[in-house]
Amino acid sequence: MGTRFRIVVLLAAAALSGCGGGGGTATAPDYNWDSTPDADSAGPAIKVSYFRFEPSAEVGGQKTGRWVHSYKYTLSRGWMIKRGESPREPFERYWGRAAYMGHNIHDARMLEVVKTLEAAGLRELRETPLGSINMEALRRIEQVNDAEAAQKTRIITVETETYKCTVAAFDNSDPASLKKFRDVERQVIIWVFANTVLVSKESQSTMPRERR
Repeated sequence: MGTRFRIVVLLAAAALSGCGGGGGTATAPDYNWDSTPDADSAGPAIKVSYFRFEPSAEVGGQKTGRWVHSYKYTLSRGWMIKRGESPREPFERYWGRAAYMGHNIHDARMLEVVKTLEAAGLRELRETPLGSINMEALRRIEQVNDAEAAQKTRIITVETETYKCTVAAFDNSDPASLKKFRDVERQVIIWVFANTVLVSKESQSTMPRERR
């Protein structure tokens, strides 16, 4: 089986609802997408990912009232060389075929955003190990259109070569923690909207048509 990538670039006009306050800018910097002059030289392996549910787009000018998944992740050039093109997260099983991806991002830029998230309080939040997340429960949120659960489900993962940190809004729900989570989330939203594109993957047979 081969894999065909169909890439559709979508522009985000504003941050998502649910993030408190202002701050930051949504203007995308002029990034250099080549991490190093030597294509085989690997910098640090870094990943930043973001999963949440969003209100679905309007149809015919009418709101659908549905909540749908949104999965976005960015990988440094170093990650791609050392670990491949997968973010290695359980969300891939159900939503990896329509994820917003940012591949081969400059290692220095990835280090920069990690520092920004840490300064906003990332490592002060209560962690939620990825392995503890009930993926079937997440799928049901979308299936039954549970708006309350959908709005509480926002999950951020940052992984470097020295640590892995996953934080979720539902595990940081007290006022002080939720404010800090939103501060971190705001920066993540700015980052992933500026540095990801929607990539849908379709599996196709490489066997000649007459032999199928």
